[in-house]
Amino acid sequence: MRFLQFMLTVIWLAFGWLCFSALHWQKPMEPPWHAVPMLEKLNSDTQNLNGNAEDMLQNIITKHKFYLSQSDITGGERANTNYRLARNYWLLAYQQTSFVRQTAYLELALNELMLSLNYWSSQDLHSNPSISRQVAENEYGVGDLYLQLKQYEKAEAYFLKAMKRAPGNPLYYNRYNNLLEESGFENKIDVDDYFRPRPRRNRRPSGPNMNTHQPPAPN
Repeated sequence: MRFLQFMLTVIWLAFGWLCFSALHWQKPMEPPWHAVPMLEKLNSDTQNLNGNAEDMLQNIITKHKFYLSQSDITGGERANTNYRLARNYWLLAYQQTSFVRQTAYLELALNELMLSLNYWSSQDLHSNPSISRQVAENEYGVGDLYLQLKQYEKAEAYFLKAMKRAPGNPLYYNRYNNLLEESGFENKIDVDDYFRPRPRRNRRPSGPNMNTHQPPAPN
């Protein structure tokens, strides 16, 4: 009996080691196409300053985390900082040469973005169009991170929410099509209807966009 227990333990340890080794030695992910211009700009800017992109991002993240520790910031300020943190974790993921570390930073980005989304979703979306747009940006961002993490069903759900809330956005549609290509899912969007001109509404500025081609702001 003890011999059998010993053998089962050995088998489970060997299986666990094989799983860990497979994950540890998995090839790092290539950055998605819409992240490449930002990463190139970030690397160029830091090289011009004789700096290191990863160190710069870590410093920005530290500042954001300190800001979140303050007790006197508003819910909107906290949500926007969560958004900025998510963006910097996202960029930091593609500074890594390890698949495991990439995945860890993408998951940190996802956690921060969900905090931002939860706050904005709880606000009055009907009285302020900019809030609705902010929710759509967060929903898209969550879907995009799930796509990079290969969690296709969750990615689809958030992409569809964002596209329903903010029709006509070419970036949302292009990334949704990337999802369809990777996953083999059926297309659930009528492209003619999605890009159909709609009456414009007055918009007030909202939080930062993860997909603007700008380096992360050091604040």
